[in-house]
Amino acid sequence: MDKIIFSAMEKATGTIPEANYKALKTITEKLKGHDIDWVLIGSTNLALQGVDVEVHDIDLITDQQGGERMAELLKEYITKPFEYSEKGPFRSYYSILDIHGIKAEIIAEMQYKLRSGEWSDKSRVAEKKMIEYQGLEVPVWDLKKEYEDYNLMGREEKAQKIKEFMDEGIKT
Repeated sequence: MDKIIFSAMEKATGTIPEANYKALKTITEKLKGHDIDWVLIGSTNLALQGVDVEVHDIDLITDQQGGERMAELLKEYITKPFEYSEKGPFRSYYSILDIHGIKAEIIAEMQYKLRSGEWSDKSRVAEKKMIEYQGLEVPVWDLKKEYEDYNLMGREEKAQKIKEFMDEGIKT
């Protein structure tokens, strides 16, 4: 198993909609105390860290064993069972949940197609930090990692938004 990298607990600098908070709270409460390595990625992660993005769903990255355990702990919310899936530029073990009307995804061993056509390395949960948001302790992917991944996927608009936010933070 990969070594987990944590920095000191930081306060979230952004916000997410109340419905997403309620769903994220349910997730963190259900997973707390279980030995599962997971990390929040995507728009919810970006918004919590202060990037100005629209937030719709909650994306959780883990390994296959963690995904199986998460699906078990969150089984009352599952709308698509945890199984291997390959769609377009992505492949992973994957499950969809509906938590208080918010779509959440458990994604394990995720890979995506690089611009070269090759598959990326499998996502690892080792590179994360902890933030505190309204009483929740949430493991999140560092913005640099999100920026790198969006660039590698060819999602330049989102990558540029992250870069501008990070550059602004350097200037202040």
